[in-house]
Amino acid sequence: MMQVNVLVSLKVSDKMECKVVRDNKTSGAVTLPSLLAEKMNIRVNCEKRISFGIKSLPVIIKKSDDIKTVKVSGDIMDTLNIPVYPIYSIKKMHHSIILGPYIGILASTRERNLKRKLMMLKSYVNQYAAYKGAILVFSMDRVNKKARRIKGYLYNPETKRWTAGNYSFPASIINRAYVSKKNLFYLESVLKGKIFNSTHFNKWQMYKMLKKFPEINNHLPETKVYKSTMDILYFTQGSSAYLKPLSGKKGKKILKIERQDNGITISAGKGNNTKKYKFQNSEQVHRFVKKIYKRSRLIIQRNLNLDIIPGHQIDFRVVMVKDQDKHWHSLFIFGRKGARGRIVSNRSQGGKVYRGTELLMEAFNLDETEAAGFVKRMSELAILAAEKVDKSGHNMGFYGIDLGVDQNKKIWIIEMNNRSPNDNIGSKIGERKVLYNARYYNMMYARRLAGFTG
Repeated sequence: MMQVNVLVSLKVSDKMECKVVRDNKTSGAVTLPSLLAEKMNIRVNCEKRISFGIKSLPVIIKKSDDIKTVKVSGDIMDTLNIPVYPIYSIKKMHHSIILGPYIGILASTRERNLKRKLMMLKSYVNQYAAYKGAILVFSMDRVNKKARRIKGYLYNPETKRWTAGNYSFPASIINRAYVSKKNLFYLESVLKGKIFNSTHFNKWQMYKMLKKFPEINNHLPETKVYKSTMDILYFTQGSSAYLKPLSGKKGKKILKIERQDNGITISAGKGNNTKKYKFQNSEQVHRFVKKIYKRSRLIIQRNLNLDIIPGHQIDFRVVMVKDQDKHWHSLFIFGRKGARGRIVSNRSQGGKVYRGTELLMEAFNLDETEAAGFVKRMSELAILAAEKVDKSGHNMGFYGIDLGVDQNKKIWIIEMNNRSPNDNIGSKIGERKVLYNARYYNMMYARRLAGFTG
């Protein structure tokens, strides 16, 4: 059988790299260079375990005078299904030698959709040299739970292509897909919690989580699960209100309700226009709402008056990531300016993307220094919100946090997008580097969960 080599970056030295070679002359063994065994404090001819992904096997440690090569017996390579082309790191943990990191990216529910995303998913390996390891992208419908195997695409750093194959389970997973709770619970249990953004929360759940923290509560718009005409009357008293689906996205099916002396008006986005409906009383409004949403659950919120630029709804998207030390960072703040007269700012309904500082300067006549200070305050609030959610037991690694600023310059938390926020929003204004930086942080946090730090 042909001998195949793979480079391994060894964490015992920042500059030391070794080749891993399939060894067909031994069985159940790992042969380390003498110097490496000494630096890892591993005795020769002792039994250890070698781990790759979630699987491990007992092996006998041997040594050789070759200072560049780590040999792994063919039977071990086959049983653990270790790919030969990634660049790995190797570390000792207790009685095991861990080869990795082996990171999975759950990018779709179905493979037919995953294939269309493969080119875009290369953003996860744009800085491959920083984290190395085996990087697998896959869809949930190709997970074989019984055999604990995954048909997916593994990154080959030599060819810079995704290689289709049948692989073992990774050590950690980044979830970017809309997967059922049952499947996510399965992955959580198999990986022992080493998966992030696997638990999702909607707008109402976010509100309840954050409301209990006094330093956050003052930045949350008054919110309630919509139930009856009494909610309409209460929330539109002296103001207007918004009705939103609990788990809606892209500003779809959002209604603005305004109460006047002669009745109630509902504004709704329709195509590139805003359509208005007039009603005589709240009971008519309630029937209209039920007709549109049927059994969908809704929240109702007071209008925050975010038209800080006259005629346009303005909000801000904070790109949030967690680093390998579990600290949150605000990478960038984008501003979204809704089309004139629209009730939402989303691009899908005619809105445009700007740098956050640009819109703040336009809205409040700020100079660059003042706008930068304002953005700093927004970042601090977003980081605080992310930290508070961590305390509620969610293992998250990224968010797209939507903030609003009212005419009194008060900052409001609108939503914490935690399923699959659009990190590529920056490409619209020449800030594509934000995407690559976000992916870098995602991979470094996944690397930590897979057992590798530094």
